[in-house]
Amino acid sequence: MGTVTKGKIFRSDLEQFDGTLSKSRINSSGGSEAGLSVNDYIDVLQVFGGGDTDNMTNATISTAISSLGSANIGLLFATGTWTISNSLSIPSNFTVIVPAGCIFSVASGQTLTVAGVFERQHGTFSSGSGTVTISGTDVLATGSTSSHFAVDTGNADVYVIDPADNPSGYVAGQMFSFKAKNSNTGASTLNVESLGAKNIKKYDSDGTLDALEAGDIIEDQIVRVTYDGTQFQLVPNIQLSGSIVTTTTDNVYTKTETWKQGSDVASATSLPIDVDGNFFDVTGTATVTSFATKGIGTFVVLQFDGACTLTHHVDDLILPSGANITTAAGDIGIFYEYASGDWRCISYTGKNAVFSSVTAGKLNATGDTSAGDDAAIGFTSTEGLILTGQGSTNDITIKNDADTVVAKVATGTTVLDLTTALAIADGGTGATTAAAAATALGQPTYAKADLASATNMTIPTTGNYFDVTGTTTIVTMAVAANRHFFLQFDAALTLTHDGTDISLPADASITTAAGDVAEFYSIATNDVVCLNYSKADGTAVVASAGGGPSVGTNGIIRTNAANIQEDITLSDHSATFTTTHGSNLIANRGSNDDFVDGDMVMVSNSGGALPSGYVAGTQYFVRDITSTTMKLSTSFGGSVQAISGNGSGTHTIYQNINGMSAGPITISEDTVTIPAGSTWNII
Repeated sequence: MGTVTKGKIFRSDLEQFDGTLSKSRINSSGGSEAGLSVNDYIDVLQVFGGGDTDNMTNATISTAISSLGSANIGLLFATGTWTISNSLSIPSNFTVIVPAGCIFSVASGQTLTVAGVFERQHGTFSSGSGTVTISGTDVLATGSTSSHFAVDTGNADVYVIDPADNPSGYVAGQMFSFKAKNSNTGASTLNVESLGAKNIKKYDSDGTLDALEAGDIIEDQIVRVTYDGTQFQLVPNIQLSGSIVTTTTDNVYTKTETWKQGSDVASATSLPIDVDGNFFDVTGTATVTSFATKGIGTFVVLQFDGACTLTHHVDDLILPSGANITTAAGDIGIFYEYASGDWRCISYTGKNAVFSSVTAGKLNATGDTSAGDDAAIGFTSTEGLILTGQGSTNDITIKNDADTVVAKVATGTTVLDLTTALAIADGGTGATTAAAAATALGQPTYAKADLASATNMTIPTTGNYFDVTGTTTIVTMAVAANRHFFLQFDAALTLTHDGTDISLPADASITTAAGDVAEFYSIATNDVVCLNYSKADGTAVVASAGGGPSVGTNGIIRTNAANIQEDITLSDHSATFTTTHGSNLIANRGSNDDFVDGDMVMVSNSGGALPSGYVAGTQYFVRDITSTTMKLSTSFGGSVQAISGNGSGTHTIYQNINGMSAGPITISEDTVTIPAGSTWNII
């Protein structure tokens, strides 16, 4: 204990108080009495009951006794009625200080026993049908230097009390205690029994006796002061180990605040964190459904050393997004006890979190997601932004600000379902399915739908492939412009050619047969052109009048002599050529053969051999054409076909018409000769 000089007590002296000092003094009769020295007391309600008058119970008293243990200390009881519902004994190491107006209401059949000094300031201190037993020394404090208590009736900063024992004057060493009516806002005074207002001052940490500052006295606080002969000195509350001093001012930390790390905690159904510390390593893999209580308002930081499951509960353990969490080694969570035994996770960070930072409102993802993620955003350098989720109906759902679904991916599928129209560029009308999108773009989807034949047959706005049923002659078609569609006929009917509404091959009407397929394109509204017509029996579409050709055998199509004026060779474009093998060029082919880049062609030879690299009967594509040269490729836009040597004899290049595969067709006066292996449609 520090040395007391000239009766002055410094804060450093109070800080050294160990709760065991006992002193003697002269009493009012001139004799001697022993007791605890100044400040050897603690306010039971403020420290152990949170200042709440609802806590004026034997439970609060029991908590104080348990917390203080064997320390020699005074217990100051606030004015008002303390409810003693169960028998209670206050050990002899405590001095019980009972101001005027403090009443112990003991329930019937119960006993309050005070084994130590019972220092009271009024004759009446008990009520109820139970018993109060004072087995220690009963002291009725009445001397001029005794402690006096009253309830403040003044205003903030101007405190006024009228103790029941009516002191006749101020005496150095007098102790007064009062329940403050208001918090102070600055320098304050106390007027006792109208003896005159005296300043209330306090010792600062530098040893200076200064005026009070705002918040030094709190509304309803039990304030204790000692008169030093000039003014009152404020006696501060003493915070013992395990107790709490409550203030209404903000705590400003001028040094580093460190949370104590407690011992490792093994994972369990109820996580046992009700031990010393605020930071714990959680070991093990047991499922956790709740945390043990540490006290309302407590924060803890948990670092997980392995994989265990934190189970979400609407009260016991509230987790982000209302979903369970499977921990991983290195994960850290911050939890808050918002009600007794009820915890809320206010922050959870995975060791391998995909978010490296939040900058200017942007989540910067740096890692990939996993198949088991409930909802995750990730990033990789190859895949870019990654969205991963798993739900009972959808894995991913995209909504607008009206909470309306815009797009979704059903659980376990790879299909993006657009639930509202998606505008298609360049004149599209919008679509919500792939089929409708293809239709809007004029692309076939080839999904069959039946369509009844009619004189004016309406082509549906959705779909591009239709089975035409019935036998009604079709004269016109009602269809929007720029539609590409197919008609498969299920029976014989007449498809009427008029050159305006319907344009058919050979400018002639066609009698259909079951299985025939026709390809159409609408060049304008209700104006269609047949691009191709394939008969189910494999025969060609022929003219219906005028002595047209008939189907022969052995590659011969016979026709009437009147239709053929002279011998001709049907090879469309053809030319003889030489080659420059070093440049893979076809040269000296003439400038009037009408070949263009992209033409399908074949080559042939007579009287010798083709250059090595060219094969007769192989389909090639023209590329890099000039007025006198060209190159060939085996695919459209593909690489140049290389050749070596220039061959011998006469080389011929000719266009591959409609699938020609074995050379040109020749027509004499009455005979059309087709090379074996070729397929021709002669119209």
